[in-house]
Amino acid sequence: MTHNRNKYLEELVKDKTVLHCGASEGSDTRAMNRQKNNWLHSRLKAVAKKVVGVDIDPIEDIKYCNLSDAMSCSDIMYVAGNKFDYIILGEVIEHLTNPGIVLGNLKMFEGELVITTPNVFSIRKFVSALFGKEVVSKTHTCYYSFKTLNYLLNQYGYKVTRQETYSYLGKFGFIQQIFYKLFPLLTDGIIIHAKRI
Repeated sequence: MTHNRNKYLEELVKDKTVLHCGASEGSDTRAMNRQKNNWLHSRLKAVAKKVVGVDIDPIEDIKYCNLSDAMSCSDIMYVAGNKFDYIILGEVIEHLTNPGIVLGNLKMFEGELVITTPNVFSIRKFVSALFGKEVVSKTHTCYYSFKTLNYLLNQYGYKVTRQETYSYLGKFGFIQQIFYKLFPLLTDGIIIHAKRI
């Protein structure tokens, strides 16, 4: 069964401690997500025991989002304590120019790493491409599949422990669920759980 990404993460971190990377979200989606109550950071804060948010410079992004609990990535070494139940890297890795550096730096923290990212084989992207339209954020640098993300994580000292999928289910979500059950590699996104080796 494919999941609703935000609900999956909310259920996962309920009453847990969380390091949330990418807390302010992308500048091209944050206003819409806030309006639709889809801003992941606020949803995690509502259910988790403790959430520490980090995001890339400039610090203005953090101030704009009123993230009193967040800090710039350059200050990550000042996080009090290095143990979390979960380290959430939600819709971040596809924006990075050097994901290996980030994965290496995150190893200073104890906790299960959970990555969500768009699926390179998404049927939506393929259908759009058939009509000459590329569906991609202006700040994406790459796309991943289960195999490529597994390989990247293994290269930087992580072992994948669980793989799931997520989809944006619409009006006919039950039909989408049937389709994605038959063709799970065509879902909108992938979820990877990993632990340090």
